[in-house]
This record gives sequence, structure tokens and C-alpha cells, in this order.
Amino acid sequence: PATSILKLLSATALAVGMTRSITGPLARLVEASRRLARGEFDYKVPIHGDDELAHLGQVFNDTGRQLQDLYASLQSSEDRLRRVINTVPAYVWSTLPDGSVDFVNQRLLDSTGLLAEELSRTGWRSIVHPDDLARYETEWRNALTTGEPTESEARVRTAQSEYRWMLVRNVP
Repeated sequence: PATSILKLLSATALAVGMTRSITGPLARLVEASRRLARGEFDYKVPIHGDDELAHLGQVFNDTGRQLQDLYASLQSSEDRLRRVINTVPAYVWSTLPDGSVDFVNQRLLDSTGLLAEELSRTGWRSIVHPDDLARYETEWRNALTTGEPTESEARVRTAQSEYRWMLVRNVP
């Protein structure tokens, strides 16, 4: 009986030790994945030993470094594209299918006197002349439905609360 109890205690201690040797590194990997999801690309998984979990941690760290490089490259490309769009002698904006504004260039903001947040909140309908709105919205929705670009004319409100005729190209 004493030998059996000793074997049972040894097996229990060994099982607890093995479980901790696996759950600890896995918990660090889970924490690292949460940080990575929040955009904390510089977080590194602490690596101890030379087992499969250590190798997995190294792969995770390498992936995080690659994602950080890709994110920086993407941010640089986005900044460059924004500068180019802001120098185009035209008004540029984009919307989601529900009509909410998700991008507007500086030239349009200067012309309307609105801030990007205001235009995002009020939408493009707030700058189109009320007499042109129903027709323009129908043409816009048709472009979305067909997937084909259209051209429309509509009066757009300026910062001086005047309206100017614009040729608007909708590209769904």
C-alpha cells in the first residue's frame, strides 16, 4: 500500500508539473495573440527552452515582426495615397453602400467649409441641393445596383452657403 501511494503521489506531481509546463507557455501565447489583435505588434512572447512550444513562440514573434513591417508599409502607402488625392484638382469622396461617408479629400472640405467628422456625420446628402437630391440619389442607387459607373449633375453647397453645379461621377 505504501508503494502504491508513493507511486500515485509521484504520478500526480509529474502530471501537475507537465501540465504547468504546457499551460504556462500556452497562456503566454494566448496573451500575445490578444495583444497582436489590439495592434501591439512589438509585444514578444517570452521563450524558454528548445521544445515545440518555444518554437511556436518564435514563429509567433517572427509573425508579429512581419505584421509590424506590413502595417508600417500599409500606413506609408495610405499616407502617400491621401497626399496624392488631396492634390487632385477635384472633389473626391467615397461612401459605404448605406450612403455614409467614409472618405473625403481636403479640397471638398475646403469648398464646403465642413470638417471631415461633420461630413461623415451628416453625409453627402447634406451638401446636395434639395431640388437635386431625389434625382441624384436615384442615380447613385442605380449605380450601386448595376455596378456601372454613372455621371450626374447636381448642385453642391459651398462654404458660403451658395450652390455650384458639379459633374459627379459615381463609381460603385
